Amino acid sequence: MTESPALPAEPLLRAFVEQAKSVLRDCLTGVYLHGSAVMGCFNPAKSDLDLIVVAERPLSDAEKRALMDSVVTLNAEAPAKGIEMSVVLREVCRPFVYPTPFELHFSVAHLAWYREDPEDYIRRMNGTDKDLAAHFTVLRARGVCLAGAPVREVFAEVPARDYLDALLYDVADAAEEIAGNPMYLTLNLARVLAWREEGLVLSKKEGGEWALRRLPAEYHPLLRNALREYAESADPVYDPALAGRYAEYMLQKILPPDWFPIPVRSKAANPSQGDKSMPKNDNPHALRFLDSMKNHGEQAAGERFAEAHPLSRSAGAQKKFEWAKDLCAFLETSCEDEKTQAIRGDCACGPGRSTYARIRALYREAAGPLDFVEKTNRLDLGFTLEYDGTSYFLVYPQCYCSFVKRIPEPLPRTWCYCTLGYTRRMFGFIFDREVRAELLSSVKQSDPVCRIRITLA
Repeated sequence: MTESPALPAEPLLRAFVEQAKSVLRDCLTGVYLHGSAVMGCFNPAKSDLDLIVVAERPLSDAEKRALMDSVVTLNAEAPAKGIEMSVVLREVCRPFVYPTPFELHFSVAHLAWYREDPEDYIRRMNGTDKDLAAHFTVLRARGVCLAGAPVREVFAEVPARDYLDALLYDVADAAEEIAGNPMYLTLNLARVLAWREEGLVLSKKEGGEWALRRLPAEYHPLLRNALREYAESADPVYDPALAGRYAEYMLQKILPPDWFPIPVRSKAANPSQGDKSMPKNDNPHALRFLDSMKNHGEQAAGERFAEAHPLSRSAGAQKKFEWAKDLCAFLETSCEDEKTQAIRGDCACGPGRSTYARIRALYREAAGPLDFVEKTNRLDLGFTLEYDGTSYFLVYPQCYCSFVKRIPEPLPRTWCYCTLGYTRRMFGFIFDREVRAELLSSVKQSDPVCRIRITLA
């Protein structure tokens, strides 16, 4: 390596460099590391290794295949989220081209595609990727050259308009998405504003700390929760109303009044093939679904679905709703209902253990079930509890799912099984014993409320 700061997974990075040199030989311009690994906030349980490979000329299919084979092998030894690699030509780095063409890309989201049809992958995995503008900016400011030509010799400065467009492409829908992904969007909005106002290129952690010094005190609890979750893997309680106000406040400060995303241009050799830009599958719910399929012995099926139906963080409400319908149809034709309930149950998002702990404290001090119900309902948590003498009932007056609530169309019961998983975990913790949860009605099935029966197992 040409620079020697303390780096995570250094033996793996050395092996990656040696493989890149072996495959590309004199075609290799350099190998560069960016992201959390160089910004002091790498978490082996959450972070990936972000690498850019720069080449002097287009790669042959044989070179792509050899490089991919070595990366797939190394990925098995990588941290939890694996390796993310983009191969670009030197000619698009200086002068900088935006949206930036790439020759090849790899991440764990595309592993199944490559394994099942490597020739198709090699042929089609090229295009343009807006994220490269952000990656190159981080490289120039904080990145590490692992081999080859120095960073500033290879990468020109990214124009401010292009960098801003790449950042906004990632956060433009934050107001509707933050309830489902509060940690990521809270910190990402903070670092985007830090760049907008002070030209700072910060990590998520640094962005959150910057925001604590700059933003109104109203938003400090949200920022502290996000920082705790990010740095300590804590499970804090997020106030969805506060998160929504924060996102709207930040977007008002960040978004230029005349901003409209720069369109992505495909680099596909045959225009009739359409846009072959890198399919993104980094939406948190999509990733949770993939993890759940793996945990329930359906990894291959989950990866096939991810390849056929990728979903990005920046997906709008209609796109997410269509993805939800596709997921339901996929599960209903692929799995028995019992397994479907288990898979969807493990996809659930929601408040953390500290919220559970507040309710459990009420349960332990309550004089009986009715007293517990009354005290819990005083917390105004967005739901109400009922008790009929034998069972509890959890009642939501509206659909709170950020994924589908904005589209006034019904969905199959399959989608709502995630709420059953959340309910079982929540009340299992509160009652300190296993519970059963049964979906009785759902707003997304045209019922007036979402109603779930909770019984002790």
